[in-house]
Amino acid sequence: ARLLSKEGSSAKVERRPLRLTSGAGLFWAVLICSVFMSLGMVMARTFSAIYIDRLSGQTLVGVYAAIAAAIEIPAMLWAAQVVRRVGGPFTLALACLLMGGAFVGLAIIPRPELLLLAALLEGTGYGLFITATVRLVAEWAPGGQVATYQGFLNAGSSGLAPLGAGL
Repeated sequence: ARLLSKEGSSAKVERRPLRLTSGAGLFWAVLICSVFMSLGMVMARTFSAIYIDRLSGQTLVGVYAAIAAAIEIPAMLWAAQVVRRVGGPFTLALACLLMGGAFVGLAIIPRPELLLLAALLEGTGYGLFITATVRLVAEWAPGGQVATYQGFLNAGSSGLAPLGAGL
């Protein structure tokens, strides 16, 4: 911090109020989707761990989490190609479908080893979901307000959703 210049930028950027920016409707749609998907993720992670532990013990809980986390990395790497090929909104819908499939799988699969398929769906969906939402918000935000829009996205999906899911 001591190395930062004491001189600020002399150029003033005129910004429109957030409520008047173009693309705000698209942003709010993505934000609402993000909050609800984050609610589902937090609740699914909490209750799936309890369910898997009851079915087969804590070892499979760790294996489930490891598989879901490991598949997120390639999914995030592939997300740019998926967005280019099918578009951002369809990628977001695909991610929601994959995660919804994982949640349904957690609810109806009675055999512990088959639950690992739900982990693959959850991790792939999460990787696509996070990448698609960040890309869409960055694309739809007006110049000079990308950080503000990303801040709202993070506050909703990483702040408000876990608080609501905890209740």
